[in-house]
Order: sequence, then structure tokens, then C-alpha cells
Amino acid sequence: MTLISKSPATAADVARMAGVSTATVSRFMNSPDLLARDTQQAVLGAVKQLNYRPNLAARNLAGGSTNCLGLVLPELGGPFFSELLAGVEEATREAGYHLLVAGTEPHEAFPLAFPSLNQQFVDGTIVFPDTLSPGMVENLAGHPVVLVEVSHPSLPTVAFDPSVGVREAIRHLVCDHGAERIACFAGPVGAEASRRREEACADELRSLGLAADPSLLVRGDWSELAGRQMAERLLEQGRCFDAIFSVNDEMAIGAVREIERTGLRVPDDVRVCGFDDIPQARWMRPALSTVAAPPRTLGRTAAEVLLARITGRPTPSDVQIPTFLVARETSGCGQELEREENTS
Repeated sequence: MTLISKSPATAADVARMAGVSTATVSRFMNSPDLLARDTQQAVLGAVKQLNYRPNLAARNLAGGSTNCLGLVLPELGGPFFSELLAGVEEATREAGYHLLVAGTEPHEAFPLAFPSLNQQFVDGTIVFPDTLSPGMVENLAGHPVVLVEVSHPSLPTVAFDPSVGVREAIRHLVCDHGAERIACFAGPVGAEASRRREEACADELRSLGLAADPSLLVRGDWSELAGRQMAERLLEQGRCFDAIFSVNDEMAIGAVREIERTGLRVPDDVRVCGFDDIPQARWMRPALSTVAAPPRTLGRTAAEVLLARITGRPTPSDVQIPTFLVARETSGCGQELEREENTS
């Protein structure tokens, strides 16, 4: 037996059932308040009875706007990207837009992800690439785009300015708690966000008369597992360090867990500071000292910049979000400071 699927209802089907023109159906979908009450009811009844779903692509191509934004992320899971996505979605929803999301994990998936978020489906796109190759730039040409944490001479960028927060963190570890040998847990080679945080760390160490030790610079893939492995590697190699600055919180959390697993104590034996201030940083024990650079704020700001560009409002081409230190238990401040933060 051959099964014949019923074709989806069309605007013409709705028009015939409601006894109106297809133009009236289109007007109902876009501006129902312009129609008489009885006409609205007739069209609405036909839409419900036929289970009509408008062809958004066709409507948007005709109207020149999709009312949708695109978001391209390296991955769709994990605490950082979940928070960033929440910030983008929040700003998008408040502006009356919808959001389409694509992931590029593995890295080679980027050319496949972006075409699905082109002008036919979205009015503009927020892109957070690990790195930005020339081929990616070609894919982005002629389309309203905001880059996140990656700079480019001809594309707008929203990023954290790590300089103040990282310098505060290093001074805090050295001047307030006596750290002398600080290991730097960095991201992958070529990751611009990591490089800028590494440079701020090295610059502040130099200003305090402490040279950055290349043997204490280790790299990972931003994950908690990587942080565990990096701490394990340094300890197995017998590297001498009394503090860790990690360029993100997830690797910092992994480092804390591995250090504690070996019988050492945080912060008594090793002090740890991360970067991001994801929700887990506050609630883990010991609570993680970190540079506050909330990913939700990053996502929301990127969406606001993109919406401004789409609607023709003037926007800066390079938005830098300030950062600052939040000192908690892993750097040696104890629970008293945390209670002060919560009551401030």
C-alpha cells in the first residue's frame, strides 16, 4: 500500500475557506489589527481548522526582514556557552526577534554551519569562533555580523577587556597573599581571548618584578578536564608553584579538584584564580576567586550591538566590556568576604 502524505495547507486554502483573498490572509499574518473584527475571526477560524503554518522563508524574502537572529558557537553545551546563549536569547526576545543557533564543533563544521544562517533566514548573526580564518571572513561578507572575543579590521567585535581584572587578580595573589610563582593555565594556541589574558598576566608579573616562567605556562582546551590534566602534569613534573591563574573558570575548577585529589590544599598550598565568573564559581567549595567577566553580559551586549546595526543605529566597531576581580576562598580570602559580597 502506498501512503500519500497530505500537503501542508497554503494561504490560498485559508483564503478559500474564509471567503477572502490571499492578500487578506497575508495582511492577517502581518497586521491583523488592520482587518475588520469579523474578517479576523473568519481567517483565524480557517487557520486553526487547516492547521496552517505560514512559509516564513517566503514571507521574509518578500518583506526583506526575517525577524530572526543567528548565533554561531564553537559548542552548545557547558556553563560558559549556556550563559552566553541565555544573554543573547534574552536580548533577542526583548527586541521581538527569534533566535537560530548553530554549533561548529568540530572546528571543520564552521563552513557548514554558517550558510544555514544566511540572509534568507536571519537578519544578522553573532559569531563566536575559536579562531577566524580567511575562509570564514569570506563567508561573513555582505551580512550584518558581530564577532565575539575575536577582532577583525572590517568586522565589529564585542569582547572583554581583561587588562584591569587580570592585573587586579595577579596583584591580589602576589601582594595580598604572598604568591611568588604563578602558573598560567592558558587556552589553545591562536585563541585571541586567551592570548590577551596571558599578556595581561605576564605584564603585571613584570610590573611586580616577577618574571613569567615559561615552564609554568600550560595549555588546554578550556574544559574542566583540561584543568585537571594541566595541574596533574605540573605536579608530576615537580614544578614549583604556589598559585594558578587560569584564563577561564572551567580549567580553574579542574585545577582545584586535581590539587585537592593529591592531598594538597586550596588555598593553603596553592591559591587559584579563574576568569569568567560562571555560576559554579560562586557555589563550589571552596568558592572560586575569579575575574568577573560574565558570559551572559557578553551575549546580551553582542545581541544589542547586532540589533543596533540591523536597525541602522550608530554603534562602535569595537566594544570592550570591563572586568574586575571577585576575591573568594580559593585565593585565600575565606568565607567572610563572600558574605560581604552577598550583602552588598
